[in-house]
Amino acid sequence: MATKIYINTDLKDLTANAVANKNRPTQVVRLPQIVEGETLDVELSLVNSGGGYDSRSGDATVSLAVAVSARGAAATSGTFTLTASTETTAPLAWNASAEAVEGALNALNSGSGAYGSKVDVKKLNSGSYRIIFKDVGARTDFGGTSIDLAPESEVTIATAVVGSATIRAQMIIEISQQPAIYTSTWTTGSNKFSGQLNANTARVQELIATGQDAFFEVKADDDVICQVPIAVLPAVAAPNSLPAHTLPSNLNDFANDPSTNGNFNASNWLTDLLSPHLKAVWGNITGTLSDQTDLQTALDAKARKASPTFTGDVTVPRLITNEIQCVGNTTGTAQPITYDSNEHRFRDYDASPTNLFVIKKIDGYTGARIGINKEPSASNNVALHVVAGKNASTNAEDLGLKVVGGSFFENFIRVGHYTDTTRGQFSSPTNGTIIYNSQHHEFQGYVGGGTGWQKFNMGAVST
Repeated sequence: MATKIYINTDLKDLTANAVANKNRPTQVVRLPQIVEGETLDVELSLVNSGGGYDSRSGDATVSLAVAVSARGAAATSGTFTLTASTETTAPLAWNASAEAVEGALNALNSGSGAYGSKVDVKKLNSGSYRIIFKDVGARTDFGGTSIDLAPESEVTIATAVVGSATIRAQMIIEISQQPAIYTSTWTTGSNKFSGQLNANTARVQELIATGQDAFFEVKADDDVICQVPIAVLPAVAAPNSLPAHTLPSNLNDFANDPSTNGNFNASNWLTDLLSPHLKAVWGNITGTLSDQTDLQTALDAKARKASPTFTGDVTVPRLITNEIQCVGNTTGTAQPITYDSNEHRFRDYDASPTNLFVIKKIDGYTGARIGINKEPSASNNVALHVVAGKNASTNAEDLGLKVVGGSFFENFIRVGHYTDTTRGQFSSPTNGTIIYNSQHHEFQGYVGGGTGWQKFNMGAVST
């Protein structure tokens, strides 16, 4: 399992910008230790303080290099040379004085100096020099070569001041030990770089032997983005032994898939697990469920969660449902009853009910349904509207309302308004039928025995 390392590129202190992860981008953490002789798989991600990834993280176009070294450590023996164009100095000692470096550079070009200009040299510290040209003008950086510097070191030159027609150029020479661990080979994935750090090198042994503090340095293209301290420890066993910090990972792999260990014996483990004093039990029940007849009977008596069938009365404190289905008399005639949330009524599934008696609240409108509880309004629309059916054979209208026994109307009663023409549309008037003839403005009744329609004799209203 790879070691995950997160670097917060927003933090200004490059020695304290290794963080827990992307979701905790400001929690500074220690880097995992490196043990001499191991090869450490690493997944490196660059994050920002906002909890996101740096745009360079996992970018295949970014040149990423990681080094583990003693920062600022110089060589302790050997020699090096400096080159200006095609002119190379005589070998200089690893700890050469400023005067020695200055004399070697000024001796180039038959004594006219590097690039034809004399220089002044100042020694900054062990292995570090500042070169100042005495003449103005732009200068190309020197080249530096290690002859036999030890521990293994490199000579780097960088421009400190760019020269021009009015400015004298300056350079910095650094002699520094080669990194104990170094890699610039990475594969890119989803917001991460994957690679290996090889600690099985002589430089790692030299770093440990000198007791110098090591730093984990990350460089993305030309930018140094991390210089965090890291512990490099000597091996406690042979270099190819299992490093201690990888033990948890190996145990996790084994727990997930024991076959990853070639010494795992599944048969022996199974035998031990099934021993009487170790086997897994539920109470005192073992074997298959069907063998436990009392338990099986009790479970069978419970209603299933899906499509249960109940017998007898069912009492529930509250029932929430979208549909109630009534079983029909014959197969396939079951009629669902649903609650219409728009009209606040129960109705059948069909928009035009044919099998269900529907009671509906009529809000001031008539319709071919039974309506009750008309809201008060300025209209004279009826609160209860009954539409009769018709005889399927004769097309004669049925009675719309039949009252058995007496009836009482507390306020008033109105009868239907007809003309001679519409009255004649009754296919078979029944004795006792009463209408109001709006054509003649009189009440009329139907009398049997061949008499037919007769008007009511009316008198003036008493005053």
